[in-house]
Amino acid sequence: MTEELEYPLWDGGRDRVLPLGAITDGLDFLEALVDAGLPETAGSDIAEALKKGSILSIAAGEVAWDSEGDRGMVILWLPFFKDQKIWKGADEQVEHKEISDIDRWGTTEQAIGALSLGFPSRPVELGFIVDEQVTVLPWFEFCRYYDLAPQYAVAAWG
Repeated sequence: MTEELEYPLWDGGRDRVLPLGAITDGLDFLEALVDAGLPETAGSDIAEALKKGSILSIAAGEVAWDSEGDRGMVILWLPFFKDQKIWKGADEQVEHKEISDIDRWGTTEQAIGALSLGFPSRPVELGFIVDEQVTVLPWFEFCRYYDLAPQYAVAAWG
């Protein structure tokens, strides 16, 4: 008999805020990915995938690599509102309008695909933060349990 796990409630993150370390400039984030020292060509492979369109949909990114410990991660923060996207035209006026559930899931799929191209050590994970409690699950488990799109996608090495 398998035990049913209890996961925290997730409201979709209407009031979420990006962490201070998140890079909200698209070019700076792509450069950070390439320069991070991730294994093999992981950083440049993820950057190339993002350049093909996914970068237009994310809100921000983070990359961390500990070369001595041979471990690290890349986080793609996913937007809830249209004006939270990382990439906007210089003169583009974007409304503070909610992104539809289906479009947020589409962005999540793009994030999973881009991160997977870096061949992380384990499956890409999806998660959210509520009241300082972090919930992160392998993408397939998150999708099985939650109807609403996650706050972020993360790939890890080491």
